[in-house]
Amino acid sequence: MKKLFVFISSITISTLGSYAQVEVKVDFSTNHIIGDVSTFEREKFITVHSSPEENDWNDNEEELDYLINDLDVYFGRETGAMRYQLSRVPEDPYRKGFADVSEMKELGEIAKRNYANHKRDRHKYEKGIVTTAAQDNPYYPNGENGIGNDEWLFSQKDTSSEPFGTSVGHFMGNFLKHYYGNGGSTGRVKPKYVEIMNEPVWPLVEEQLHGGATLNGIFKLHRTVADEIHRLNPEVNVGGYTTAFPDLEKNNFKQWDDRWKRFIDEVGDKMDFYSIHLYDFPGISNGKKFFRKGSHMEATMDMIEHYSTLKHGKIKPWLISEYGAQCHDWYNQPWSPYRDWLFIRSFNAMMLQLMERPNHIIKAIPFSVVKGEWGRNGVDVPYYWRLLRQTGEPSGAKGDWVWTDVIKFYELWQNVNGKRAFTSSNDIDIRVDAYAEKNKAFVILHNMNHKDVKVSLKSIGINDSNVVSANYKKLYLSGSRPVLFEKKYSGIIDEINLEQDATVVVEYVLNKSIVIPNIIEEKKTYAKQYKQEIKAKKTSFFDINDIVTSKSGGTALLRVGIGRPLLKNRTPIVTFNGKQIIIPFDYRGGQQEDRETFFGILEIPVPYDLIRKNNIVEIKFVDEGGFISSLSLQTFNKK
Repeated sequence: MKKLFVFISSITISTLGSYAQVEVKVDFSTNHIIGDVSTFEREKFITVHSSPEENDWNDNEEELDYLINDLDVYFGRETGAMRYQLSRVPEDPYRKGFADVSEMKELGEIAKRNYANHKRDRHKYEKGIVTTAAQDNPYYPNGENGIGNDEWLFSQKDTSSEPFGTSVGHFMGNFLKHYYGNGGSTGRVKPKYVEIMNEPVWPLVEEQLHGGATLNGIFKLHRTVADEIHRLNPEVNVGGYTTAFPDLEKNNFKQWDDRWKRFIDEVGDKMDFYSIHLYDFPGISNGKKFFRKGSHMEATMDMIEHYSTLKHGKIKPWLISEYGAQCHDWYNQPWSPYRDWLFIRSFNAMMLQLMERPNHIIKAIPFSVVKGEWGRNGVDVPYYWRLLRQTGEPSGAKGDWVWTDVIKFYELWQNVNGKRAFTSSNDIDIRVDAYAEKNKAFVILHNMNHKDVKVSLKSIGINDSNVVSANYKKLYLSGSRPVLFEKKYSGIIDEINLEQDATVVVEYVLNKSIVIPNIIEEKKTYAKQYKQEIKAKKTSFFDINDIVTSKSGGTALLRVGIGRPLLKNRTPIVTFNGKQIIIPFDYRGGQQEDRETFFGILEIPVPYDLIRKNNIVEIKFVDEGGFISSLSLQTFNKK
């Protein structure tokens, strides 16, 4: 029998000092439907950056089975298979700079047989659609990155008959076509989603590594490769440009104009999805903190979504193929449970935010690989983002492989499933979500505040008379180590103490299946205008049209993205259809003190009776500087 890797603490829920009071409501009588999504889709969100055939699971079958089966985790992404197979492919003797397709077909059959015969024990773990991605090296054709012991290079031609990147797309298209089966004895399951290149801009453009590149070349390559992959694999979805650190607001939104806007303008029509990586910087340059979780992350995604609707008439789906934390001030150090905590707290905060966009998320993958020995920096500094470590760590790289504390993230979310219930909080930094399935109900709370909080929890639709038991889990930092505290209760929990960055999951077992008779439908509508420059005391106008409200009533939020120098005013005068509305002082996450620019979303309640089919929003700041980056109206209509 496998052990549950959970730390059972002796403390109780209610003995933890002084807390600010927050009121949270969970309505299990109402199904909260976002777009067309009414449930928690574990395959999208409870994922691991790995694939079933990965060699890092060798000799750790028990851990693999525990993760995938006991904790109900889905595979999400791999980035090494294509590169390894490329190293074995010779150049076409009749077409310089192109892979030999006849050899690829033979090597592809060998790869499928190897998986069928030598990875037979892994076939039972084929769970989750795995995304694959290429790397910048050796794929970017700049004449520097050799293939197969540097014996040949991808063609650099850029002509009408051979657009730049054709040779790369030719290889990738044939790789997808010839190296995969349908699982089991037919070969590895073919990826449904392909990222053309993993984080190309940071190494190739900003650092000029691996021979360097230009944005022009990278974007051209994305267009061409997408065409080649689609030509050979019309069922495969292709996306990019897999941004490492999207700082759209940088240099007064010059980065937006030069990169994401340009990518959408020039390449967006070829993309089936957009791909980004979201990382917090909890410590960089000796203590500075640059967080994306909270309003910065909301503003980033809203701006891209908003422009996507203007350019394509719809929001392109998102693939968040990596998210978590980059812990610069803890680099070049041995493993530590505290650094694991920095990853975990970002996982929980960001995932709850991404879960608010389930109708547009393809997959969201917390970045933590299995062992990552390929990323080791010397003997005593292993790869930082890992699920498994050696028992000798942090003293040395020796001993058996065991879980890092990152496993506690998956243990916290072990059973969560079901229909989404409607929730609310009077503190924007206390994130809340809830689900119900058969005779179980789940409440999830996360504290994004920079202080401890006491939550007064009101649950509608369940009570002490129909609750058989409550399993309470809390993942929080105790000293320098993440602790997963677990305790069982016999009735409703109506008060919870949440430490800073803590996450709680309460799992109720009911005496009968829960009934959810009511519905609230959420829809987000973007304005006809975006990115308006802020001039002192000058009004910016936005039209939000085709809004549908309900005769049964509802609620609404105006989401205003702003990017401004840090000391500029963040409380504009806002009128909605001629009526001034109150601007909340708070917004998600911190004040962004260490950044030069505040970039975030103001989430402003709008009186429901003010909303019309076509609406006019006016925004005016008292001082000059920056931009209104995006604007949308979220409606929550009762049905």
